[in-house]
Amino acid sequence: MLKRIVPLVLALVLCAGLAQAKTKAPATQLPGDLTLDEAQKVLDAALVKAKAQGVPMNIAIVDAGGNLKAFVRQDGAFIGSIDVSTKKAVTARYFNMPTSTLGAASQPGQELFGIEATNVAKAGAAALK
Repeated sequence: MLKRIVPLVLALVLCAGLAQAKTKAPATQLPGDLTLDEAQKVLDAALVKAKAQGVPMNIAIVDAGGNLKAFVRQDGAFIGSIDVSTKKAVTARYFNMPTSTLGAASQPGQELFGIEATNVAKAGAAALK
């Protein structure tokens, strides 16, 4: 009798686990990705820097996938720079380096010279110069 009950119990447990897995909601955030709180801290620091420089900025923050997570356009910032700031952020993410490093690497004679002509960041990399 025990030989018949054990497989039946195991089958029921397996079915319950499969049913629970099917009803689990899809992931909306990848593990280790930038949270909104973290993005806000980066945005706040960038606003302080822009204020110190005295230049109104468009500030774009992207997540690990290069998707826009946070954005602010300060009063007086160029409208045309909205697209540029977003593409700069995406390019920095794709290459895993800050825009200052990308800017230096995209100068004539450097390893990323001409990056602005690629599909990766037509406008973004050009703004780094």
